[in-house]
Amino acid sequence: MIRRFLVVLGLVTASLVTTAPAQAVNEELSPTVRLDRAWIVGKGAAVEARYVVTCPINPLAGNGLMGMFTTVQQGAVTSTDFLEFTCTGNPDTVVVTNLVGTLGTSTGQVTITTKVRNCIYGGPEYDPEVGCFNPTTTDVIKIKSGAFAAESTEDRELGLTTTSARVTSTGEVRITQVLDCTSPNSVGLTTEVTQVSGGTARHGQAAYEDPVFGVYFECEGLREVSYLIPADVGQAFVTGDAVIESVLAQCFDGCDQAFDTRVVKLRK
Repeated sequence: MIRRFLVVLGLVTASLVTTAPAQAVNEELSPTVRLDRAWIVGKGAAVEARYVVTCPINPLAGNGLMGMFTTVQQGAVTSTDFLEFTCTGNPDTVVVTNLVGTLGTSTGQVTITTKVRNCIYGGPEYDPEVGCFNPTTTDVIKIKSGAFAAESTEDRELGLTTTSARVTSTGEVRITQVLDCTSPNSVGLTTEVTQVSGGTARHGQAAYEDPVFGVYFECEGLREVSYLIPADVGQAFVTGDAVIESVLAQCFDGCDQAFDTRVVKLRK
């Protein structure tokens, strides 16, 4: 998955594993995680999972920022995703969209492993009196196709909207997007595309490259960009449903960021 990491842009400067010393955890303050249901979208291009997460009131030293790591496995298909969300002290519904890459996922039984962690960056959310929370659940469930649900992402100071996704004559996807950078920012933008059509899975990802600054560029106000997403070697995208996942970010350490994940119908 490209989401939240943007390795190709070199933006990640902090590990997702905390560097804080090991401490005993007050389990009474640890959040509880329950998988409500999961389903397939985009004809097998992604699996969505809906959780109910409950955090005790003010369980953290910081602002309640949590990280959810999910792994979906079905036979040879394994895909891992990461999502940030904020605990409110009440039962929160959290939806994660997990793109499954080049293999696709069929209806039937899957194993979903989920970890919720508060010390995702080793930063101010670490409380030495409480420790780091790591509740982990594993569910083996049956899934079938369902309707796409908006992912529980949290935009901060940036906006991102996909306005067009078309297939080129050479099997690439041309993405057109509007960026909303109300405050001037240096950012990076990447998109991942997965598609299952005719029993064949297709996958590709790429970063937008500004003609002046490259993949890490200056953004101010509203700006429209258009760029190509090539399919992996030996593949070509075709018309029909696909799942796209885009992220516009200053960095991934509590910085400004925006997300756009959706099912699109690719046209010529």
